[in-house]
Amino acid sequence: MTEGDGALQLVDTHCHLVLLDERGLLEEALEAAAAAGVEQIVSVGLNVEDSDLNRELAERHPGVFFTVGWHPHEKTAPDAAQLRALDELVRHPRAVAVGEIGLDRYWRPGYHEVPMEVQRRSMPRP
Repeated sequence: MTEGDGALQLVDTHCHLVLLDERGLLEEALEAAAAAGVEQIVSVGLNVEDSDLNRELAERHPGVFFTVGWHPHEKTAPDAAQLRALDELVRHPRAVAVGEIGLDRYWRPGYHEVPMEVQRRSMPRP
């Protein structure tokens, strides 16, 4: 939440609008968020393609911003072309952060069962 002229502003700092868009639920979700008082949304990128899809959504919807990321569950580190694409995306005026990135220690059966050594190998290197 941020406070401007005395009124609180709700900001959803981590969601995956691309998934909702793929399921035909984006407009409904944005309307519900607005009705609940959410004024800004940050949709999180998982790799180059997903980050770029988030860019497109942010360009189409006021109040939507995006992050540029390389999720720890990617099987390999980004190659030189992918790193250039990520670098270009992070310079976009609606890009507000870098992430998903790093190591993910949240595991449960059937959910992102990527071994830590694979995650370490997949981390972007400058």
